Amino acid sequence: MATRKELTRAVGERYRSSDRAEKARILDEFVVITGFHRKHAMRLLRTPGKKKRPAVCGGGLLTKRSEMPSCCFRRPRTEFAASD
Repeated sequence: MATRKELTRAVGERYRSSDRAEKARILDEFVVITGFHRKHAMRLLRTPGKKKRPAVCGGGLLTKRSEMPSCCFRRPRTEFAASD
């Protein structure tokens, strides 16, 4: 059996070019084969593919974590105990 990504790509092309009744049949088959929830399967098949966005921090595109300024990795502020 093909991997889920390959199967999603192949079935997605057929799904997007189908009419409403055919989409329902394709979706039923896809849900049974993959075990995905129906709504999740619809979203996967409807979109051709996601493109990853590059990390943006401080106005410039960054490709490596080492290039990012330390402000991107600050710890969240903690609550301080009230002093007497």
